[in-house]
Amino acid sequence: KAPYASVVHHVVTSVAGHVYSLDFPPQYQSWESVDPAELFFATTVKKANKGSVVKHLADCAKGVDFLVLWMDCDREGENINFEVLDICLHLLTPSSDCSNYDRVYRAQFSAINSSDIVKAYSQLGKPDKNQSLSVDARQELDLKVGVAFSRFQTRYFQGRYGDLDSAVLSYGPCQTPTLGFTVQRH
Repeated sequence: KAPYASVVHHVVTSVAGHVYSLDFPPQYQSWESVDPAELFFATTVKKANKGSVVKHLADCAKGVDFLVLWMDCDREGENINFEVLDICLHLLTPSSDCSNYDRVYRAQFSAINSSDIVKAYSQLGKPDKNQSLSVDARQELDLKVGVAFSRFQTRYFQGRYGDLDSAVLSYGPCQTPTLGFTVQRH
């Protein structure tokens, strides 16, 4: 339930997708010196995306009393909620009554019209950390499997086929089913 206040000043801003992306630290960037199998055990780092809104979000969060998150109602939206919280949570105005997280709310909505927005605002909940963690796990698996297999198959096939005109043969979990559909159709 939303907090009650007789006077409220709203600050509204937005993000365009994820604030951060996942990558390997510099010691794993070399295709020549890093065995692709090592990548499965490598650490990962989150980096702010190009054109990131990190500073903007931090500026908006300074001194606010409450934070209401209005991201898409899916796992990716939940993950973006926690990316925003990583930036903003510690900047909320301190309270002696409750923790900063106790003053964070999540709006659940499925349409952008007046009645759905009013309904979502009157039924605020909390962001779902478990859904966010599931996206973190998927992102790490996508990165490790995609980069390891891309490096392996690129090294393996380059030089074996003279007419192969690709600098990188990428692999991704979404590419395999798509290739299957294409093969079935032809």
